[in-house]
Formats: sequence, C-alpha cells, structure tokens
Amino acid sequence: MFAVGCSSSSGSNETDGGSGDGSGGETEGPEEGQVGGEVHGLSSGGLILTLNDEESFEIEESGPFSFESTIAVDDEYSVALDAQPASQHCELENATGTMPEGGVDDIAVHCYAAPELSASSDIMQMHVHWSGPGTVDIFYSSDADCDWEAYSNCSDSGAIMQAEGGSVTLESIADGFDVDTPWYFIAEYQGMQSQRVAARGATPAFSDWTTDTIIQDGRLYVSGGFRHVGLQASGGAPIHAETGQPHGPLPAFGPDADAEVRAAVPDGVGGWFIAGTFDSVDGLDRTGLARIRPDGGVDTDWAFHPDQAVETLLVHEGKLFVGGRFAEIEVDGVTHSREHVAIIDLDEGELLNEPEISTDERVEAFAAVGERLFIGGRFELVNGVSKDVLAAVDLSDGSVDEDWGPDVFRGTGTPIVEGLLVDDGAVFVRGRFDEVNDAERNGFGVVDAGGVGANLGYWDVITDRRVESFALSEDTLYLGGRFREINGVERDYLAAFDLSSRSMREGFLAQTDRRITQVAVVGDRLVASGGFDRVGHGPNDDIEWQLTPTLAAFDADSGVPLSDWHSGITRGNEPRVLVGNGEHLYVGGDFRSIGGVPREYLAAFDLESGLLDRDWRPELGGGEWTSVEAMAIHGERLYLGGWWDEDAEVDHEGLLAVKLSDASVDENWQASVGDGGVVRQLAVTDERVFVGGGFSDPEGHSTENVAAFFHGQGGVDSGWSAAPSSNVNTLIAHGDRLYIGGHFNNVGGVDRSRLAALEQDDGSLVDEWAPAADNTVEVLLAHDNMIYIGGRFEEVRGDTGVDPQFETREGLAALDAQDGGLDADWRPGIRRNSHGSAGSANGIAIGGDGQLYVTGGILFAGSPNEDPDAHPRDWLAAFDMEEATLNHDWNPGLDGSGYHVSAHDDVVIVLGADETGDTLRGGLMLFDAHSGELIW
Repeated sequence: MFAVGCSSSSGSNETDGGSGDGSGGETEGPEEGQVGGEVHGLSSGGLILTLNDEESFEIEESGPFSFESTIAVDDEYSVALDAQPASQHCELENATGTMPEGGVDDIAVHCYAAPELSASSDIMQMHVHWSGPGTVDIFYSSDADCDWEAYSNCSDSGAIMQAEGGSVTLESIADGFDVDTPWYFIAEYQGMQSQRVAARGATPAFSDWTTDTIIQDGRLYVSGGFRHVGLQASGGAPIHAETGQPHGPLPAFGPDADAEVRAAVPDGVGGWFIAGTFDSVDGLDRTGLARIRPDGGVDTDWAFHPDQAVETLLVHEGKLFVGGRFAEIEVDGVTHSREHVAIIDLDEGELLNEPEISTDERVEAFAAVGERLFIGGRFELVNGVSKDVLAAVDLSDGSVDEDWGPDVFRGTGTPIVEGLLVDDGAVFVRGRFDEVNDAERNGFGVVDAGGVGANLGYWDVITDRRVESFALSEDTLYLGGRFREINGVERDYLAAFDLSSRSMREGFLAQTDRRITQVAVVGDRLVASGGFDRVGHGPNDDIEWQLTPTLAAFDADSGVPLSDWHSGITRGNEPRVLVGNGEHLYVGGDFRSIGGVPREYLAAFDLESGLLDRDWRPELGGGEWTSVEAMAIHGERLYLGGWWDEDAEVDHEGLLAVKLSDASVDENWQASVGDGGVVRQLAVTDERVFVGGGFSDPEGHSTENVAAFFHGQGGVDSGWSAAPSSNVNTLIAHGDRLYIGGHFNNVGGVDRSRLAALEQDDGSLVDEWAPAADNTVEVLLAHDNMIYIGGRFEEVRGDTGVDPQFETREGLAALDAQDGGLDADWRPGIRRNSHGSAGSANGIAIGGDGQLYVTGGILFAGSPNEDPDAHPRDWLAAFDMEEATLNHDWNPGLDGSGYHVSAHDDVVIVLGADETGDTLRGGLMLFDAHSGELIW
C-alpha cells in the first residue's frame, strides 16, 4: 500500500578519463513516505480527512486509506478531520508525527454513532451499559418525560460526566437513588444522544417466607424457607425472553399488593398495552388499563379509564380492542358508554365511536382476521342479537354474523369462553365447557371460522381434563392445562400439535409435575407458567427433573427445559398472563419477586447499603419445604436450626453450622435433633448451643423439645436433660439460666404453663421461677433483670406472693428474672380488634433508644390504664421500655402480621409483611427507629 519515493544508482558509472570515484555523477534524492491508516465503524459517507492542510479526500466506508502525497523522511505530518459523517462522530488516533523511513500506516479513525444504551434493575442497585464510544456523559432523572437538553430542570436529575469502561453501577442508597422510583437514563457522546432506558434499584424480595435475622459486623443475615432472593415486584413486568430476567424499572401497581395485570398485548413498537385490577402505575392514575413503553416504564400520556375490570386485549390493524366487565370508559374527564367492548385508534390515541359493539355481559377473549372479529366471554347478546358466549362481528359496520354461532355447553354452571386464536380458517376456542356443537370437548375446541361455526373434524382433540391455555407458532399449536392424557396418549399438562398434519408431535416431551395455566411462544422458546415446582423431559417412566418453580422455558421443538433460564417468580403465585413480543415477554399476576439469584434458606446483606453479598452463597442441600427457622453466632460459626424435608439432598436433621467467612457448611460440627425433628430457636453461650423446638431423644439422648449441644465438634450434652411436654418456641440464655417459652404445660411432669427456667449446667428445672401464661408464649427477651414475654396469651400469673393469681396481660408482660414476679405497672395494651380481644406478639425487640418494638396480631395499642381502642395500629407498635407507654408518633403500619422484629442501633427490622402504607416490599423491611420512616 505504501511506496517510498527515492532514487538510487549502482555500479561505478565510469567515463573516459574519469577518476572512477563517482564524482560528477547522479546524486541520491531524499527518502519520502506516504501517510495512511484504517477507518473503523464508519456507516455512511461524509468523512473528510486532510493532510498538512493541503491534500484532502472523502472516505465512504470503513477500511484502509492512504493519502497520495508523499512527505520527506524526518518532516512533520498532521492529519485532521475536515468534516464529520452524517449521524456519527469520528476521532483520530496517532494523527501527527515525524515521517519515519517506510512511511506511516498506523493512523486510526474511530467513528461512533450515538451510544447504544441499556439498563438493568438489580437488588438495591442499577447497571447502565453502553456500546460504541468508550467515554460518554450519562444523564438521569425520575421524570419519564424529561427534556434532556435541559435535564437540570427535570425532577431528581443528575449527570455522570465522562463515564468510562462501557458500564456503571449505581447503588440505590449510597448514590441517592430512591428504591421506589423508576429512573430514566440517556447517554450522550459529542452531541449525539442514545435512546432512553429505565431501571430501578429494587429492594430484595424472597421467594418464600422469612423467619429470623441476625446482625454481625455490619452484615444482615436473613433466614427462612426461600430458595431465591429476587427484586421486589408487583402485578406485572416485562422479562428478557433469552434469560427470564426482568427488563425495565419494574413499575409498581396500586392500590395494594393484590393489584395485578390480567391481560397484555404487544403495542407493535416494542412496548405493551396492559390491563388488570390496578388503579395506579408508579403513582399515575391508571384504572385498569395502561401502556408500558419499550424501556419498561409507564407511558405518561396514554390514559383511558374503564369503570370495571378489563379481561382481554387485542391489537389488530392499528386498533386496540378492549374487552371486559366495564360499562363506561373515561377519557380526559369525559365519560363514554361502552358495554364490555371498546376500540381505541392507536394512531390518534382516541376512543372510537364506530363500529359500535356491545354485549350484555363480560367479554373475555378476542381474535380477528381481516374485517372479521371473533368475541368470546359470558354473554348472551351481542349488539342485541342472541349469541351465547361466542360471536363473529363485521368490523366494517358492526353487524353480527347471525349464522355463525357454535353451540358451547357446560354440564354444571354457565359456559365461558376464555381464549380465542384464529389460523388458516380455523378458530381455536378455550374455556370452561364440556361440549362444542354436541361433541365432547374438555375446555378446547376447533371450529370453522366461516359458515355456522361447525366443528372441524380434522381437529379432533379430546383431553381427560381441562385445557387452560394455548399458543400458536408458525407451525405448532401448544396446549397447557390440567390434562394427563390426550386422545388416549399420556401427556402431562403440556402438549404440541403440528398445524399442517393436525397430529400430536411425538418428539415434544416437555414435562411438569403440576398443571399449566399459561403458555407463550417467543422465538425458539416455549415459556409456561403454572402451579408446578419441577420440570423435565422424556416419557413418564424416564424423566430427569429439575427444580424450576412457577415459570419455565423449554426448547419449542423438543420440549427440553432450558436449565439456564430463570425468572425468580415467587412459587405459589403463578402468572396469569404470558405474552411475547420477540425480544421480551410480559408476565402478569399475583407475584412479589422477580429476577435475582438463588439462595437456599439463607442470605447476607450489607446493612447500610442493602446490597446482597453475591459471594456469600450457602449450599445447604435442602428440599422443597426446607426452612431455616433460627440462627445464632458464636466465634466464626453461624449455627442454623430448622427442618429439612424428605426430599432434601442432605438431611441435616434440624441442625447445622456454616462458616461466616465463606458460607460453606462446617463439617466439623455434627449435631442432630433426630429424623423429623424441628428446631424453632437457638441460644449460645461460651459452653453450649441450646436448641428449642419439637423433637425427642436427639442422638439417642433422653431429652425432649429442648437440648444442649457442645461447640467444637458438636454432639449432644448427655449430662443435660429436660422434658417440656410440648413444643418450645423460644428460649434465651440469661445469667446462669435458660428461659424457655412455648405451648407446654409441664416440664418433666412438674407444672409449668408455657414458661419455665432451666439451669444452664444440667437442664434441671429452677423451682423458684414458676410464672404461667394462659396461652402460647412465642418470644422471650431479657433486659436488665427482667424477662419480657410475648405471645397469644390474655392472662399471666407471676410467681410471688402467697397466692398469685392470673392477671390480664394482652399479649405482652414483664417478669422478674430472679423470682418470676409479674411487673404490676408494666401493662402495655395490644388488641386484635375493637371488641376487646387481646392481641398477640410474634416478635419483640429492644432498640438502643429504650423502645420496645412489637409485631404480631396488633390492630390497636395503648399505654397502661389507657383504652387501646383509641389508637389504631397496623400489626406493629412501639412502647417505652421502662414505662410501657405507647409511642404515639411511631406508627409505620404493615399489611399483615409480622413474623419477626429485631433492632440494631437506629434501625428496626421486620420480617413477614409485604406492604407498609402504600409501599410494597417482599418480606423484609427496615424502619427508622425514631421516626418510623421506611429506610428500605
């Protein structure tokens, strides 16, 4: 590519009479070189380069280039950008220098378009990634409609200037990004802006129940029955079809944790129209109908408000068809009558008046081809024409096809059509029915799209139980439901049919262990949701199962489960909606958690930032119903107690220890409460690990429901024995005694009603400490020289005086740690209703500010000698530790009874509830100990 300009001669160049020394002959000229290099990333013409402000030329595409001019060796050269290409910005590298021998070929021109930006939500953090230029400016705001040219005027705005490396991670707390707010981002490079993206640094949410917390060295440990820690979500969210992980900022649906998306349809431009039981989306008034933008955030401009639930949506030829239970739709403050069907023009964003379509009862399904709209539901009239649950309407004028009307029958109850698909002259019908046109059809039938809607005999599909979902790809019909057999062939809950042959595909052998409620096809994947916990592949007698609860992806051709696909959706709350749009899948339903990472019954968080410790990952070998109920720390060990179910990979029989350093199981400590035993509480001293729960004869030693184990290598203390008559729910080591509470009525045959004290050395009963409660004691706490108790009791008897009597104590009481005397003045009141019924305390904790925090069955609370009914509380209250007076200013409130409460410095931690006020959480909440404000 390069030529060196020089001249040279060889030989003696002799002449007559010459001296032969070469003098008087030709002389060599100076060496010269060309200047060149390579252009990278150029996508259009318009790039002009100049050399030393003399030669210039336009470059049309990426690749090598070279100037024609030559420059003498040791002379300076300089290449400059004279013009930038359209919609790109180019930068020069190695553009100046001194000409070396051999020329220059290392000048690089890097051309970039606007940065390609993406963002992902994570637990208490967000990740923003870009491709293209290495250094960009990132601008952000909580305003979805921010004018990025004047971003500083937008709400909660800011900038990260000269961000490098292709990605940045933003922590919710440390970097000041509110966890309950969606955040919007753009990247800018040389005046070129990326598309807008969105994310949320969501609070952690657990796939199942949480039970206990413990704090050590700034780390918060949480235990329970969960197997996954995800991002708090509610109602619905788009997920990546490739991975199952969430996309966008996970909008929050109101009014409460029960709000959910029940219908969704792609909007044609990468977003979604959604409908459901919500009345708000991220704080915007959206009554049952909303649009989600391609970045996952709610469309702030698109607003239609039906007066009752929307059940189905269809986009067809530039229009959105809306069906449901509504009778009116409000738009811009004006109410329009629409009986169960509405049509919205997507180009104009207007509610259409024509064609008029109405039904007398709810609509649950649409399908369309050309000018023909099929409607299904639970109606008897369409535009005044008698049509039972199925009808066809001409969209040109709204007329009902009076001839078309398949006869749908249900033996018990009213038939309902819940789903419709149309393909190649056939209408696929799904719902609650037993017959179609007098032929047996268990929730699924196929009828002619024309004529009278007769059954298509070549689609004769008979299932033993109901079909609950279906989906079409280009060549396949997928069915999901409760069935175990189709046309006499075993198929558990999921099957596939070839559309051309109408026969069941024998090679499709996807398996789940329980019913399928939704199926969707996205590319080469079939995604299914339902009540299952395991998925597999193969004939029934040769299935390899994998644990993938609630939502799973399969290869659409073979039905093999995709083991690297995980959504993190909470078990037991299967999605009601699955709709794909190519790159993403919209998931709607009553779930609390999405995305995240696997964690078996134990997780660790940074207490200040809330970040999950990704490297601290215990592998406890539990099964489907395993739960870690209690924790205790001694030295470098974290002791765990709970139960391991019969399917556990390793049955730890109620007890094990993990190393705090790396979360590995400490195999040096071996302890057991016996097969089937349950551990509810742990307490540690320097000598022993005390265990309470429901078990007998641990390791063959005669003790029941409470036992002592050694540190070191474990093993039960055979010299320590006690025998409460029933479960021990709580225990604490205080002084030289072990205090226990639960549901027992004697210890070793000696009367002890739900409370007892044992000697730590040998487990013998302390005779002089014999208070009693009239119902279960759930929690004990020691402070100064008092034992505070919480539970389900209404009366407590102290152990002092000549003839101690039961006295009223509503779920809380204070006892002297030495003699068991009941504190007569410490009488906080908690009640579970306004009729005087005593409340209950599941958890109590003492904060550093002298407050006692209580969670449980608490709807009213009050100070001593004060009517608690005057002070409503939602499952959580705070009292002064010394005076037992109610803290009237501390009232955060929960949506249901908390299971556990703990306090650390200025933080109160509550487990078990999903909501406080209007804010959703996933089983873990942190409140300010002084103000009651939610921290995260």
